[in-house]
Amino acid sequence: MSLQNCDSDNVGSTFEKEAVDQHKLLMSLKRQHEELDQEIEQKIAELNRSHQKRILLRDEIETCCIRTLKKEAALAKVQATSQSSQKEAKEIECQIKKEKQVQIEYLKVYENKMASIADNLRSGSKIYDRKNIADEISSLRQENSAIDKQLVSLEEKLNDFRAKYGSMFKESLDKSDITEGGTLQLSALQHVISQLAEEKQLYNYEYQKRCEEIRNLSKNLSTLEEDLRRLKQGHVILE
Repeated sequence: MSLQNCDSDNVGSTFEKEAVDQHKLLMSLKRQHEELDQEIEQKIAELNRSHQKRILLRDEIETCCIRTLKKEAALAKVQATSQSSQKEAKEIECQIKKEKQVQIEYLKVYENKMASIADNLRSGSKIYDRKNIADEISSLRQENSAIDKQLVSLEEKLNDFRAKYGSMFKESLDKSDITEGGTLQLSALQHVISQLAEEKQLYNYEYQKRCEEIRNLSKNLSTLEEDLRRLKQGHVILE
């Protein structure tokens, strides 16, 4: 009887121990499961953050691409405008040089005529009379009028050039995207405008110089006419 009780106690103790072990194992598995769930949640959160960052990065890349395309288009437009302006500026510069050469030829002819008039005036009334002086003055005035028209034409071209490209220069220089090459091209165009202004000043100076010479020549003609009148009066008195 005592042996049976002892065996029963041993079996109960064994079952109890196994139950305790199973409970411990179950609790350990439960903790592992909870830890695994937490780790999975962390991984999912990290994955969501990575996905969100990827979306933001993709949007930023698309925005940068759009900005780059806009800047490239604006730069191409500025370069095309600069090239066109530079070409037109060169054409205008060549035209001004041709007109300048024509003016130089006019000046040479004018100087020769003025020298001839001076020689004839020094030679006295036997060679040069009032009619010839009047004819020369009329011829010089016609030439001066032609030069004046050319001067007005040059001034109109200069004003048109300034009006056409002045606003473009200011707008291009205000842009921060302008390249160094574009800046150099715009500086070259501004230099051409400065040269045109200098040419205008030169023609104005020559025009004023000619007007002064015509006034002097007219004064000389008046003096000759007065001398001729006095000579005629003296001739009448002698008669």
